[in-house]
Amino acid sequence: MRSQSTDDYLKALYKLETEEKPVSTTALARLMKVTAASATGMIQRLARDKLVAYRRYYGVRLSPEGKRIALRVIRNHRIIELFLAEELGVSWDKVHQEAEAWEHVVSTEVVEKMADRLGNPKRGQRGQLIPERDGAMPEQRDHVLADAAIGALLRVTEVEDDDAGVLQHLVSIGLGPDSRLEITERRQYDNLLVIRVGGKTEILGPSLAQRIRVARLPVVRRSKEKVV
Repeated sequence: MRSQSTDDYLKALYKLETEEKPVSTTALARLMKVTAASATGMIQRLARDKLVAYRRYYGVRLSPEGKRIALRVIRNHRIIELFLAEELGVSWDKVHQEAEAWEHVVSTEVVEKMADRLGNPKRGQRGQLIPERDGAMPEQRDHVLADAAIGALLRVTEVEDDDAGVLQHLVSIGLGPDSRLEITERRQYDNLLVIRVGGKTEILGPSLAQRIRVARLPVVRRSKEKVV
């Protein structure tokens, strides 16, 4: 029987592997909010269980089995979040903490019944891609808002941040999955983004802009009327 801590570390490693390979102990400790010594101790236990490959000073990688478990826990979490929101009406700033508790104890059978009830969704409550039943993760085709060009018309595809305060702020300005927005300015001196969303002008800091993923909307050109 795996511990909740094991699952949490495997999830964290999967997340970090999308940014750096191999993952440094420092990065893992920072994400898990523990000391480097604590992170190293857990990594060594995971290595003994053959869930990661680890070499001192060279970082850590998930093993195939570690990655399989991480993706299963991520699928559980995102299906549960969506189920809580869609079926039970739990607000999106609260579903993350609830799902954190459920994901470790609920059976795969129950999660798949939830998925069936939801119509086998491809994205979670905040737009996160949901791993397939077979463990495959769909390809990420969108990009971070911070990298978008000025004047671009965009659709929000995902909010990566799960902090309740951040999510409440985004709700208050009308910014969430499927919201439409336009970047009107990027301030060079402080790197703030000025956007238009819901007919209002809002300002986003660079850190938050890195946590929002978007897809570019096609520009609809009006056809010229024929003059007779």
